Amino acid sequence: MRSQRPIIRIGELLIFSIAIGAVNLFFRDNPGFFRGSFNPYLLLALIVAAYYGKYYGLLSLLISCLIIALALPWALNIFKPGTWALSYWTNLRSLAPVPMAATLVSAYILGLIRDAQVGRLTKAKERVRLFSRQKGELTKQKRILETINQELEQRVSRQQDSITALHSEMQELYSVNLEKALETILGTVQRFSGASVLSIWEAHPESKDLRMAAQRGWEEGASRPTVVSAENSLEGWVARNNTTFSVKMLGQYENLRKMDRGVNIMTFPVTAGRKIWGVLNIAEMPFAKYNLYTEKLVTMVLALAAPALERAVEYEAVVTQAEVHPVTGLPAFAQFFSLLNETLKRARQNKETLSVLILELTNFDTLAETFGRNNALQLISRLAGQMVILSRNKARLFHYKDENQIVLLYPYLDYDGASLFSLEALNGINANAWSLNEKSVNLEVMVGYASLSEEQVEAEGLLQIAENILEMQKV
Repeated sequence: MRSQRPIIRIGELLIFSIAIGAVNLFFRDNPGFFRGSFNPYLLLALIVAAYYGKYYGLLSLLISCLIIALALPWALNIFKPGTWALSYWTNLRSLAPVPMAATLVSAYILGLIRDAQVGRLTKAKERVRLFSRQKGELTKQKRILETINQELEQRVSRQQDSITALHSEMQELYSVNLEKALETILGTVQRFSGASVLSIWEAHPESKDLRMAAQRGWEEGASRPTVVSAENSLEGWVARNNTTFSVKMLGQYENLRKMDRGVNIMTFPVTAGRKIWGVLNIAEMPFAKYNLYTEKLVTMVLALAAPALERAVEYEAVVTQAEVHPVTGLPAFAQFFSLLNETLKRARQNKETLSVLILELTNFDTLAETFGRNNALQLISRLAGQMVILSRNKARLFHYKDENQIVLLYPYLDYDGASLFSLEALNGINANAWSLNEKSVNLEVMVGYASLSEEQVEAEGLLQIAENILEMQKV
């Protein structure tokens, strides 16, 4: 449209000038309207100069001159033959120069004034446009800085609370329940990273794939794969290389772009002890949280969770292969003994402490006769639950050789710690109110314990020491 405007304006000038020339045909005695005080030709040039600028004003004056000097006498000669005469030019030469010269100067001056005003207005508009653009950029930067400042303020204000929360959540990890441990890891990572969609994938080397073990934020009915290849996925790449993946790496490595499915913002290797167990993937998170600080926090959480996850994985493997008691839900002694041998082997290699505690409910038979065997066994289950709470999920519980006995496999606990834990367990049992069928009952519990030492490193010997302590209490 801008390219057509000059043509449109020139067309308008021709139309107005021709119209004035047509009117001039009715005033044959006043060619060019130079005999009166009002001259529409000259007025049109001044108006055009004032509105469109000096060049259009001069062009209007030129068109008027051509009409007056050429077109008008030719038209007059057609309508009234003999009008074309030398007297026409003689009159124009005597009347036209002064008004034309004055109009030429006036149109040029008016045009200069108009062009100067338009130039100032254009510059003002450009400045306003520039200020508006700068304001928009400053507003955007302000929002970004506010978001970053809010994030930094949250980091500082939550630092002390976060350490306390991290400690309590790490304690929750020390659970023999693998599903609960994975949920705790997801909750902790979500708390510190702000991720809205995340998942944990377990590696299966035998089938060369990874399978989704736990997730948060997945919409119901969403078509997301629960099994991915270990060779052709970013999850598999992270597990194979024990390296953290970040979405910014896609711009650097062609092989990673080929494996990208658009659901990996940050992906971390998950270790169980010293072994790569799987990966944790963050699929959606706030942009402000996507930074090196969050990456280090998540890495720290997974490093702290590694020992607890190892214990949960081992226990899960034992429980999966074993039959649990139908009433108490505790694995049998055979599974305990198998796990004890494996744990002892690792404790000797790493020079770690380990204790075994046997709890025996001595009045079990009496309670079974009075309230029924299943009710008495449920009491054993409640007793085991209290030991889980007292050990802060660090001990793994099994049935021992008899139904009225439970055994605790307690890693990272030496002989003094086992002695103290035994006293705390007895105090807790005696302080608690126990009941069956809404009737108060007393629990007569004895505790035997033994700890790994340089003299005693075999499972049979360790259990024999704990059993001897039990027998000594029965004498």
